Amino acid sequence: MSPHHTSFIGVDLAWQSERNTSGAAVLTGSRSGARLATVSDPLTSIDEVVNFVRAHVNEKTVTAIDAPLIMPNRTGMRPCERLVTKRYGGRHAGCHPSNRSLYPDAGSVRLAEALVADGHVHAPGLTAKDLAGSQPVIAEVYPHAAMVALFDLPYTIKYKPKWGIAQQRVGLAILRDYIGDLAFAEPPLLESESLRELLGIDLESLRGRALKQYEDTLDSLICAYIAFYFWYWGEEKTEFFGDLDTGYILNPILTEGGVPTIESGHGAGPGQRGSPMEIVRRALGHPLREEAGPDGTILLIAGVPGDVVAVVSESKVSILEFSQEWQGPYTLVENHIPVGDVHLSGLSGVDLKRLVTELVAVTRERRRGSFGKCEYCKKSVPPEFMHGDGVCQGCAERHF
Repeated sequence: MSPHHTSFIGVDLAWQSERNTSGAAVLTGSRSGARLATVSDPLTSIDEVVNFVRAHVNEKTVTAIDAPLIMPNRTGMRPCERLVTKRYGGRHAGCHPSNRSLYPDAGSVRLAEALVADGHVHAPGLTAKDLAGSQPVIAEVYPHAAMVALFDLPYTIKYKPKWGIAQQRVGLAILRDYIGDLAFAEPPLLESESLRELLGIDLESLRGRALKQYEDTLDSLICAYIAFYFWYWGEEKTEFFGDLDTGYILNPILTEGGVPTIESGHGAGPGQRGSPMEIVRRALGHPLREEAGPDGTILLIAGVPGDVVAVVSESKVSILEFSQEWQGPYTLVENHIPVGDVHLSGLSGVDLKRLVTELVAVTRERRRGSFGKCEYCKKSVPPEFMHGDGVCQGCAERHF
């Protein structure tokens, strides 16, 4: 990698056991913003993680790793874990204990030692001048607490496998929406084709290892952004829990309303910029079509033929599941199913974004769950275009 570029590496490390795979992502950029450069294939060992970092590092690199890098304690929690839990536990972002009794040969500690031997230095105590580049930097981070702080979340996003596959997909959809909002943050995660492709992957097509790999990739992307955020703001808007002797965790400082936004006029912030209409449009994503509704409302219909419908008025946003029914053999009419209303009175932009995003994700999951798979063409087909169990209308015409 060219020494003229600053790189920011994020690693979601499977440090407890190498039976699981790790994920990594690399951003490159400057103070005007960073772009996604690459994401890793599943990394199956600590050695593969080390080699990935070596392949993308220079003297200006900051690497953020989701795993305990310094772990001298034999039992209990590290002090940094207690401090993070005290600050963020009420928002569901408490830490699990890590110690040498539970993990006598932690891969994360071996990774940190290997990177330090390569010339990396730990982040605590570094000045802005140090971060400007003379040797690469590593830092331990905790994405759940970081996302709570970055986006001022009332609680963590539930996108891990333990919540079940349906909730995991909903949570990943919500996480992707927040990542997309970083395009308007200070510093910005700039839009790019690679980022659009990553955030546009059809979650319904992912199962098993592919779904876990995608989750790891998004986690590593968050870690890479934390590295970028730390490099950009330093101690002004980041803090360390713990120290170099007992272990530490780097985290953005919690700010009401979430991450600062660019002064050049993109709006007031993730979930706050623009009107309710703008917030709803971003939550629905693309493709999106708009129609004039009754009484001055606006209908926003996302997906093809449709997944989620939002009806926006001056007083509320109503979310509906897209639904069509046949009235006779040739007439298909829309008969959308109400899911929930968000009343705008007294609601902040942050809360509006959170509520609408969650409703949209749940509704989209429910709509996609009603699709059938045709045994002939193998496509996932909306229920209104299924001829019967296991056969779509098109294939029914051809085969029957």
